[in-house]
Amino acid sequence: MQFEIDVLIVFADKDNEASGNQPGWVTQFKRFLELMLGQILGSKPNVLLKSEHDNITSPNLDDTGILV
Repeated sequence: MQFEIDVLIVFADKDNEASGNQPGWVTQFKRFLELMLGQILGSKPNVLLKSEHDNITSPNLDDTGILV
C-alpha cells in the first residue's frame, strides 16, 4: 500500500527545543530515521514532523503509514 506520508512524528514543541545552533532531538531523530529507512527501502521515505504538517485532522491521517 502506498501512503502520502510514510511516517508522521507528533511531539510537543517544547520537546524539540535546543540550545545554541544545534537542532532539537526530534529533528535529529527524523534525520536518523530518514537515513536508516532510506538504506533499508532503497528510496527516500516521506517522514514529516508535526510542525511540517500542522493542520492535521483525523481524515488527513488516513494517508499516513506510521504515527510516532
